[in-house]
Amino acid sequence: MIDMKKIENSFKIFKSILVKIGFFIIILFLVVSIYDYSKDNNLFIVQDIIIEGANYLNADDIKNLVSKYDGKSIFQYDIRSIKKTIEKKSFVKTAKIKIKDFRKLHVEIVERDPIALIIYDNKQNFIDIENTHIPINTKSLNNFPVPIINIQKSDFAHNQKNTATSLINYILTNYREMYDNISEISISPSLITIITDQKTKIFIDPNVALSSIDKLREFENSIKKFKNIDDHQYINLLYEKQVVVKERNYF
Repeated sequence: MIDMKKIENSFKIFKSILVKIGFFIIILFLVVSIYDYSKDNNLFIVQDIIIEGANYLNADDIKNLVSKYDGKSIFQYDIRSIKKTIEKKSFVKTAKIKIKDFRKLHVEIVERDPIALIIYDNKQNFIDIENTHIPINTKSLNNFPVPIINIQKSDFAHNQKNTATSLINYILTNYREMYDNISEISISPSLITIITDQKTKIFIDPNVALSSIDKLREFENSIKKFKNIDDHQYINLLYEKQVVVKERNYF
């Protein structure tokens, strides 16, 4: 015997599938039609590229990086590729790309801020707080008056570089007043010399560099009511339990 219920159920399933396929075809047709219409009438062509956060970087240079998409629909923009291209620039830390109103490309830049200029073996690079090395040029040198760190060439150069980055990060984070007053730091395997803007020299043992900075801060706090760091020709922190100083002679 023919099972009519099975036939009826199969027909319902078949009908349901046809309805879904038909619905999908209609949606696909509408999407393609809207896309073709928008393309023919320039509805979704990017009219403006907005750059935010470019302080040191030139906004027009950022725009030029996506110029190959000029005249194309927003749907043709490869956002991931654009992001990678922009983040390859030396002073770009991150880039966020957003599409607004289907006609605007919004680029939000977070720039890298140099915290020191490292000089080693006749090579110069900025570093930021993440120890990312940033190439320098005349413009960046004029825009970022940061402390200079001279690392003497030696068999222990790698250790000295690590000491340099740890030291400048520690001072920036924990002793901002001193960071703002540093002109230069000279690092050798046996001695660190910090030179302030007023030419006061501060001598530190590389093996206890960070604790010496704490010691210097305590010393400055103890004399703050009647003197400051720059009232000294030098401050010697090489001794464990004492601070040896030579005051300036202003007369």
